[in-house]
Amino acid sequence: MRKSKRNRNPLWLTLFLIVCLCAMGTAYAAWTQPLKVMQSLKSGNFSIEFDSKEDIQFSIVRIDYDDNEIEIEKSERIKRNNIEFENDNKSVKIKLDNELMAKDLTASNDRVIMLNYPIMVDANSSVDSIFPLKADFKSDSKETLEVIPLSLKISVDNNDVLIVKKEDPQQVVDNYDDLNISNKNIVLDEDAQNEILAMLNVPLEFETYRQIEAVEDKKIGTIFLKPKSSSINRLEKEISITLSYDDLINNTQVDRDSIITNGDSTGNCSARISIEYLFSIPLIVEQSR
Repeated sequence: MRKSKRNRNPLWLTLFLIVCLCAMGTAYAAWTQPLKVMQSLKSGNFSIEFDSKEDIQFSIVRIDYDDNEIEIEKSERIKRNNIEFENDNKSVKIKLDNELMAKDLTASNDRVIMLNYPIMVDANSSVDSIFPLKADFKSDSKETLEVIPLSLKISVDNNDVLIVKKEDPQQVVDNYDDLNISNKNIVLDEDAQNEILAMLNVPLEFETYRQIEAVEDKKIGTIFLKPKSSSINRLEKEISITLSYDDLINNTQVDRDSIITNGDSTGNCSARISIEYLFSIPLIVEQSR
């Protein structure tokens, strides 16, 4: 009688299979686990400022829109006391008289104001290159600058007889008596008072174009200011103000002979009127790419 064989699985084989399954599960878990990468990025500090008050220059230039070129017609340096840096030299306020602008700007529509100012990278900047920029007069301006009237001055024979200004240049004043008036003994009629209010309450508007170029070892920023048509009309406008002999003789330091010389047969005296405007210009540049 033949003995039957029993099907035996060794214990070690069972244990081996269990170990393999565990290893496969561990490997699969490792393959599917998200990988996290931590990285720290630090950008450079790009900081620029206006350089020198002495080198800020005012010019009237003529633009050739076809060739995108300029021609300087008149140029002069701005007085130091008419320039004020603000915001850690990141913006500048410049005071200009309308007589510097009116005659030249209104002569033709291709004349604009050009303000040149030196710029520099300040000591805290880790980036020291400024990207050059060429003004593109063929494209429409994307920036408008409002120029605020600061004061109106009336003078006779180079002597100031009346200076009128607002306490806050940004404020709209409805009443002439609410203005800061240097000599209240000089009495103006109602029409003249309304003329002055209109001139001081409405800012001029300029389309702006910017440019940055290297001149010798300096970077020079330039802003071109093209007056809008409404502002040209205001610059061209003549203000009619009548001053009497008696007011001038009794209430000012103007020489009597000068008053008579500048007067007419009706007892009225001709006067020169000038308006001081405030240009507040922010510094806008790009670092080199």
